[in-house]
Amino acid sequence: MSDAYLIGTHATPFGRFPAKDHRALAHEAVRGAIADAGLPDGQRIGQAFFGSCLMHLTGQTMIRGQACLLGLVDDGVLPVRMPVVNVEGACA
Repeated sequence: MSDAYLIGTHATPFGRFPAKDHRALAHEAVRGAIADAGLPDGQRIGQAFFGSCLMHLTGQTMIRGQACLLGLVDDGVLPVRMPVVNVEGACA
């Protein structure tokens, strides 16, 4: 097993944001974590863990993290074929 390092973090503010969807919040969090780490982009990120809650209500039931992070991959911010582990928050 290889070592894992956490070098940057970011959290979106807690609250209601009707103008932002899951994708917009995810992009804000990823870009914030990359900036906190002092990296120009996230190309060296080896894996992502995507936590969400109730995305099935918006029609995305299976690949939530992949769907929300795809724009960042297309923009060159995250690497192509990066493994994404989806974690459902449910009532947590």
